[in-house]
Amino acid sequence: MDIRPTALPAGLFSLLASLGLSLSACSSADPSPTGRVFVQHAEVNGHPASLLLDTGAEGTVFFHPSADRLELKTAVAMGTTSISKPAQIALGGDPFTAQVFLYDFPWYLRLYFSMSSLGFDGSLGWPELREGILVFDPVAHIIKGADEVPAETAGWLKLKITQARGLHLETPLSNGQTGTIAVDTGNPYGVALSPALWDEWRAAHPQTPTVTRRVWAPSGAVGTFEEAWADEVQIGELKLTDVPVHRLASYEASTDCIGGLGLYALCRMNLVLDGKNSIAYIQPKPAPGPPYISFDRPVAGTDTDEHYYGNWSADNLHVSGATLQANTLQLLALHYFSNGDTAQAIAIYTQELDVVPHRIAALLYRGIVRLHQGDQAGALADLKYVDENAQHPVPAFQHAYAKLAAGDFSGALTDYDHAIGLSPVPPKTPGHSR
Repeated sequence: MDIRPTALPAGLFSLLASLGLSLSACSSADPSPTGRVFVQHAEVNGHPASLLLDTGAEGTVFFHPSADRLELKTAVAMGTTSISKPAQIALGGDPFTAQVFLYDFPWYLRLYFSMSSLGFDGSLGWPELREGILVFDPVAHIIKGADEVPAETAGWLKLKITQARGLHLETPLSNGQTGTIAVDTGNPYGVALSPALWDEWRAAHPQTPTVTRRVWAPSGAVGTFEEAWADEVQIGELKLTDVPVHRLASYEASTDCIGGLGLYALCRMNLVLDGKNSIAYIQPKPAPGPPYISFDRPVAGTDTDEHYYGNWSADNLHVSGATLQANTLQLLALHYFSNGDTAQAIAIYTQELDVVPHRIAALLYRGIVRLHQGDQAGALADLKYVDENAQHPVPAFQHAYAKLAAGDFSGALTDYDHAIGLSPVPPKTPGHSR
């Protein structure tokens, strides 16, 4: 993640790539799937809002073209992004007040929107949802919030939900290590395989035909990728049948990410996410699956292409307004810090801690800013708490704190700045949201 607030928000890459899928309809590439998940009963400042549920996104974002209609007023402008003034938001539950992050599309996406019939005002990211329970219905294409984990999940595969800001599941690997699987409802495809797993799968299935998909890359360039059909594919402990597979995009890959699941892959399983307890319950579905564009194969039931590509819906969601407000304040603090205003950055991080007390991310960043400011005592207090209370300690941060505790403030500052680049999302404090 690039922590510069003027950068494209992390987690929007797959969403922006999916927006360009219809380019394939006017090119030599095959048509592409376009399914998305729309949040039901969403309102902003009393106006109906069209929001996507994007578990691959590392935060909630609204788009500048919708700001006037939703009466989202800019509080702080930051180039192509900005922070709104407090807004009244309702997402099917009790309304809450929060500032939101606004993103202005580059010209090529604004041109695309002007020519397309697609319309939405923003996307709801995973951090604001992770404290609740979500039940995925792959037949009705509905994601619903629930108060309890359904009893039928007993005996299903259980994977740990990691503390990453986007939705990632941790799975044991045959070599005794672990890998992560990204779950991205903003992606309409099937199963993405890491480069190593993709090469392994292709070597085992050299005669399997592929189709070419054309998408926008995050840079705005038009790219292509190959997609094939798999009778069976396994990622760690998760085995799915009758799914399309492709190589994981470079902007989605990380050192421990071994694959990803898009909307079609989610049609091939029953899934319950218990974010509060960090457990995903999975029951793969037997073949055959529903229709999928460009592949002529037996399909389940009487589904048609139009049925599958008619989008999913999400309702009765338990959304954390405090997490949304805290995430927005964190971006604002990063903006002030990147512009050299350390005093204002510290003040905003302190506001974030008023919203979500003991938040590891806020304490970590405030401590680093205090180091930059020369407030060694304040930095030591913040970073000592991070070191002692992180639920899943990151070695790079621990190494930096060891220097700080030893009085090597210059070395600690260098190491913390380096560690942020290696692991920009710090661990979660037990009992608190990110």
